[in-house]
Amino acid sequence: VALARCCYIACRCTRPAYVVETGVGYGVTSAFLLRALHENGRGALHSVDLPPLERGAEDHAGSLVPETLRERWTLHRGMSRKLLPPLLAELGTIDIFVHDSLHTYDNMRFEFGEVWRHLRAGGVLLSDDIQGNPAFAELRERSPRAWGVFRQTEKPALFGVLLR
Repeated sequence: VALARCCYIACRCTRPAYVVETGVGYGVTSAFLLRALHENGRGALHSVDLPPLERGAEDHAGSLVPETLRERWTLHRGMSRKLLPPLLAELGTIDIFVHDSLHTYDNMRFEFGEVWRHLRAGGVLLSDDIQGNPAFAELRERSPRAWGVFRQTEKPALFGVLLR
């Protein structure tokens, strides 16, 4: 929930036109982002998540997102390696990116690299579970304007924030 709260604050403060996230699960972070967009009265969330592997699992993806907030939301089902490049090309510039999908070095490095080119100056990149590999630290070497790493009290994980 700490990451979701941070996403909400970032969204309220930056008043984004476009937010992109990878990894949806039950949609906790998606719901927080959509609430902020709703309160801002502007913006859209594009979420990329794998198609369900288990029978009936499609009912769970984003199930915590209230129907009243779904008008600003587009859920793209598939691998971020395939969907993220054309989505970013279509959107052009994005304001906020949230990584909470596959936390491998290769996947995080790929997503960060793709997004960084499309993230506007002053844009925000947030990532969950950055402690497992050096992808976030390598991105930090690109000299963002500001960055922070936070430990979540409810689980032994770190999430990071970069301001481009």
